[in-house]
Amino acid sequence: MSNPEKPIITYFPIRGRAEPIRLMLEELDIRYDENPVAGRQWAKLKREMPFGKVPMYQDGELRIYESHAIYRYLARKYDLYGSTEQDVINCEILEHALSDAIEAFGRLSWSKDFEEKRQEFIDGPLTSTLANLERFINDIPRDKDHWVGRNLTYIDFLGWHYLDCTRALAGNIVENYNTLNHLKQTFEARPRIKAYLESDRRPATITVPNATFGGTPETS
Repeated sequence: MSNPEKPIITYFPIRGRAEPIRLMLEELDIRYDENPVAGRQWAKLKREMPFGKVPMYQDGELRIYESHAIYRYLARKYDLYGSTEQDVINCEILEHALSDAIEAFGRLSWSKDFEEKRQEFIDGPLTSTLANLERFINDIPRDKDHWVGRNLTYIDFLGWHYLDCTRALAGNIVENYNTLNHLKQTFEARPRIKAYLESDRRPATITVPNATFGGTPETS
C-alpha cells in the first residue's frame, strides 16, 4: 500500500454494519485499527457525522461515511467488484437486496415485540429472502464458490455476514438452501476468515439491543 498508515474503523463495539469491512480487511491481510464508540462519546460524535451515523472509515487523508460507500470503496480499491459489467450489475443488485434484508433484521431486533414477531419473521420475510437469493444466484454467471462471477467480490463478504445473522436468529435455517449453505461454509473456511472468526478481535454482539443476537459465532 502507498499509505503506511493503518486504516481506522469508527463504530460501536458490535458487528453490525462494520462487520463486512472487518471481513474484507482480514481477508486482504490489511492491518487496521478500531475506534470503538461507546457511552457519552456517541452524543458528541453523532453531531460530527454528516448524516449522524457510523461507521466511518479513515484511509490516510480519506474519510468515508455510510457503510455502503465504504464497501464500494474497498471493492474498487482491492478489485472486489467482479471482472465483467454483468458482474458489477449483479454485485449491485445483490448489495441492495442484502441491505434490505439486513434492515429488516435491524427493525426486528429493535422491536419491543421481538419474541412475538420472531417466528412470524422467520416463516415470512426471512424464508422468502433466502429463497429469492438462492434462486437469483443460481441464475447468474458464477462458479460454485462465489456469489457473483469467478472471483471473490465484496458480495461474498456482505452475503456471508447476512447468512451469519440468520444463524443467530433462526439456527440452521440456511442448511435448507443448498447453494447458500455451500457459499457460507466455503467462505468461513478461508484461512484468514477462519482465523478472524476464532479470534478475540471479532465483537461478540451482532446488534443491539436484543441479547438474542449476541454470542460467539459457529464456524462449521
